[in-house]
Amino acid sequence: VAIRTACVRGLYKSRRPDAVPLLVSALNDENAEVRNSAAMFLGWLEAKSAVVPLLQAAKDPDKRVRKSAILSLTNRRDEVSVLPLMRLLDDEDAEIREKIVAALERITGEKVKFDIQDGNRAGNIEKLKEWWMNRKSELIAGSTPELSVEPDELIGGKTDEPKGGEKHRGKSKGAPNQ
Repeated sequence: VAIRTACVRGLYKSRRPDAVPLLVSALNDENAEVRNSAAMFLGWLEAKSAVVPLLQAAKDPDKRVRKSAILSLTNRRDEVSVLPLMRLLDDEDAEIREKIVAALERITGEKVKFDIQDGNRAGNIEKLKEWWMNRKSELIAGSTPELSVEPDELIGGKTDEPKGGEKHRGKSKGAPNQ
């Protein structure tokens, strides 16, 4: 195990382009420490080809591997990971859900209020995904129209946002609030 972990570290330090596929394959190692190191180093290398394997690693049975994969995806800031990360908000571990919310905020540049303790996670995840799809459509269309409903109507809860909402970075009202 120590030798495989050292090899993973050496691959990272080499900074060679051919190290990325080897680190990706290390995400499937039988040992969680090796998988954890691979997930962490892939994030530091910021390899675009590692996004999908890191999303898979974010579902690893080992919590440390999941946390490293989520942190690596956060560092990549690749919007392709937003919807898959939202789906992972149903993780049984509250700390993992908290890391995912932080990742989503960093990647999207929007405040994401998601009650990690709420028992209706599945319904809230669907509404959050709907918000993101609408937001992406706005960005693609080059416009940012006001929401036709208030964020509290989307989730069914109250928000701290004043009526009419404030725009984040002048683009939108932000993610639906809990």
